[in-house]
Amino acid sequence: MTLGSDIDVILVRGTESDDDVWEQRLTELARLIAAWTGNDGRIVEYAYEEFRAAAAVGEPLLDDVSKQGLTVAGTRAWFNAQLRSARRS
Repeated sequence: MTLGSDIDVILVRGTESDDDVWEQRLTELARLIAAWTGNDGRIVEYAYEEFRAAAAVGEPLLDDVSKQGLTVAGTRAWFNAQLRSARRS
């Protein structure tokens, strides 16, 4: 990571989210990341079922997040438990 690198954020979306509100919040989050850090905010989002499917096939990004990511909201334990559960299925 360098001072000029982008900020990657992975989000797992619950099923109860309103699409329009969700999209507005993603746009605002990316804008705020840029305002706070001066770097671009890159958001990768998964609906919960997409996240489980990606975990089940061994998506490398999820492994990287599990090993190197910083938790901003939620818990790393939840994230890792979801990865293990999806891979056992």
